[in-house]
Amino acid sequence: MHLTHFNINIFILLFIQFFFLLNTYNCRSIPNELKFDCIPKGKSDEIICKQLNCSWTPANQSFTQWPWCYYPECYNNYNTINISKTSTGVVAFYNLSVESNYKKNIQILRLEVIFETSQRLRITIDDAIQIRYKPPFPKINEFKEKSFKKNDSSIESDLIVRLAKNGVGFAVIRKVDDTVLFDSRNIGGFIFSDQFIQLSALLPSKYIYGLGEHRTNLVLDSNWKTYTMFNHDSTPKPDINDYGSHPFYLLMEKSGNSHGVFLFNSNAMDIILQPAPAITYRVIGGILDFFFFSGPTPSDVITQYTEIIGRPFLPPYWSLGFHMSRYGQTFENLVQVYNRTIEAGIPWDTHWNDIDYMDNKDDFTLSNNFRQLPEYVNNLHKVWNKIGTVFPDFTHPKTTQYWKNQILNFHNIVKFDGLWLDMNEPANFVNGDFNGCSSFKSDHWEFPPYIPGIVGGQLNYKTICMSASQFAGIHYDLHNLYGLVETISTHNALSEVKNTRPFIISRSSYPGFGHYAGHWTGDINSSWDDMKQSITDIINFNLFGIPLVGADICGFHHDTTVELCSRWIQLGAFYPFSRNHNGQYMKDQDPAALGLHVILSAKQSLITRYYLLPYLYSLFWKAHINGETVVRPLFFEYPSDDNTYAIDTQFLWGAALLILPVLKEKNNQVYVYLPKDMWYDFYNKTAILSKGSYFFITAPAHTIPLLVRGGYILPTQIPAVTTTLSRQNHFELIVATKNNQATGFLFFDDGESLDAWNNKLYNKVQFKLENTTFSSVVEMNGYINDKFVLQNITILGIKQGPTSSQINGIPFNSYYFNKTEQVLYFKMLNLNLRMPFNLTW
Repeated sequence: MHLTHFNINIFILLFIQFFFLLNTYNCRSIPNELKFDCIPKGKSDEIICKQLNCSWTPANQSFTQWPWCYYPECYNNYNTINISKTSTGVVAFYNLSVESNYKKNIQILRLEVIFETSQRLRITIDDAIQIRYKPPFPKINEFKEKSFKKNDSSIESDLIVRLAKNGVGFAVIRKVDDTVLFDSRNIGGFIFSDQFIQLSALLPSKYIYGLGEHRTNLVLDSNWKTYTMFNHDSTPKPDINDYGSHPFYLLMEKSGNSHGVFLFNSNAMDIILQPAPAITYRVIGGILDFFFFSGPTPSDVITQYTEIIGRPFLPPYWSLGFHMSRYGQTFENLVQVYNRTIEAGIPWDTHWNDIDYMDNKDDFTLSNNFRQLPEYVNNLHKVWNKIGTVFPDFTHPKTTQYWKNQILNFHNIVKFDGLWLDMNEPANFVNGDFNGCSSFKSDHWEFPPYIPGIVGGQLNYKTICMSASQFAGIHYDLHNLYGLVETISTHNALSEVKNTRPFIISRSSYPGFGHYAGHWTGDINSSWDDMKQSITDIINFNLFGIPLVGADICGFHHDTTVELCSRWIQLGAFYPFSRNHNGQYMKDQDPAALGLHVILSAKQSLITRYYLLPYLYSLFWKAHINGETVVRPLFFEYPSDDNTYAIDTQFLWGAALLILPVLKEKNNQVYVYLPKDMWYDFYNKTAILSKGSYFFITAPAHTIPLLVRGGYILPTQIPAVTTTLSRQNHFELIVATKNNQATGFLFFDDGESLDAWNNKLYNKVQFKLENTTFSSVVEMNGYINDKFVLQNITILGIKQGPTSSQINGIPFNSYYFNKTEQVLYFKMLNLNLRMPFNLTW
């Protein structure tokens, strides 16, 4: 019989499918925790499952979380064409052998492995023929190929990559101990179609963090849990997509080492964790562009991550003071809040206005009811309307100039100090558009074959049309970037208009956002649960490179209570961004409005915050320069202690200050875990030597427990009721000894200049205690300030007092040793911190 070329192709295709099915049914059985869902949307059906070349095992119980229809272990729909080494890694090509049930499967794939640095690895999987969408923002700090020599130990990678023998898959392995960090070889049903990309991988541990923005525990739930990423305006609650998308996770390995993984993709996606432990990515566009960070410490991972997405911006000093705001107030209400707060003596720096000041709720307008606002603002030195809203395309070059002109014109009316970007997911009060999404390709973009588990069940639910055209592409691809590019435009405009360090708070976020602005966690409820959740939220955003973050103190929705607000202001005083904000129609919840109980809590906690501002500001400088976190969980400092891995009711400022908030009603103590170390009570200076144990710490009604970690020095400043006044006071040092040693540093500048770091207009002083010698080293002396004076040093953990002391060899007698406290006090030192000094006793 004569076979035509067409018939031969049919025969070959049938043979490939028969061979595929033969392999499928010869695969070994798979444990339940390793079953990857073959029908992620829709009802599982045995006939459909078999048609998809998947395995079918119904559960015995009516309810089970593992899938009935799942990919066999040897599922494979791509064949290897070629693998070759390059000067920086490996390139491989693959040919589609079996179509998936999703439309437009990509025929030829290109996988590239690039060992960019010793600690950073990049793996991309892309269409080898056609150009596909890639996010234009943030501008990734691209790797520039240099002479990459295998024998050069300075660039030898910490990681090894092994490609699958069959199909598109790879394993990333830590070289030093052979820990497999990410293994996608022959599992999970790899698919690469035009609007559905799926890749699964086995992970080495269940201690997974990040994947934001979601309402979760600190350790992510890996019991068949889906985390949907598609920026959306909705009151934060479990199991929904929230305001931001951050496809980055950090994982603690069994060895105590840590690594991170970032998928650089801005399309809507589901990320599923299951008990194996394993991860599955389901993305509806773009490419797979993975970055792996080898750590090995958690802090190293964040430093490596922010190296490519951008270091956090250094906020202006005044923004670290206390902020107050509310939605639904008149100008008279504004003045009343001002007067009662000043009268109560509560430290306070910034007063915010929600949309109440706008005319017709239009941006850059001022209503007649707020005509006195410009005068009020001078004395103190966005977002929908009734018709419709226009969303500027911030990816268009002309929009940046338009936006700057709007900011400049409004700044000429009201001398504002910062801007608040709300509703920029972008949020909408209709689905898509009043007139529908009329593009001839609207069905393609509005209703793709796979829709992640988003609120509303459709992509344009309470946002703009996915088919909307933008300068950089279509909104389908760019949706998650909208808040980021608006923030970049605002940051650039404010820098030029004010010629000082910009201050911006935005709700919507994406990787790289922290380089330009800070974040608040949105419209949370006034509840004890929401207060507790805020700790995980601020920790997570520090992992995402956004250290300036806080929650609405006392909650936004619903009325707060006196006890809740009293405890929340204590916690909120230690948010990096500390703001009390309240919803429309709710009772006043600024501290002075709630009576003496809340006033006392606010004063004590905020005075402590202002006292510690030099330490906090120094932490922000380290974040800006090195990409470190400001707020961090305990396991960042104690990665070898797995007791710390799941703790989300305590947190650290930097390495040295442990914050222990009261998170339950009618409690006057906290039950806390203290890792093996020396700790000191911030208030009474009592030493606690922990071997890694739980302790009850007293928490009086108006006090938040704080502990200082031994071995560290905290710079402080006598507090006043504003940051400006505080900066005029003298400095002090808290020295918490460990084995008679301690170290610390102070960074200080004018608090507002744009380029203080590059222009070296700052002071940086290192402090060190060793036995009975305390010394300073001035590393930079570029900020000239007559107030840069150190008066007092308090040294904790001194068992024997001195008989004499000297400063730079000159006798000094103004000291006092408290034997009961075991604390040594040096008073009235009057030392110029711009000059090095030596204190001995």
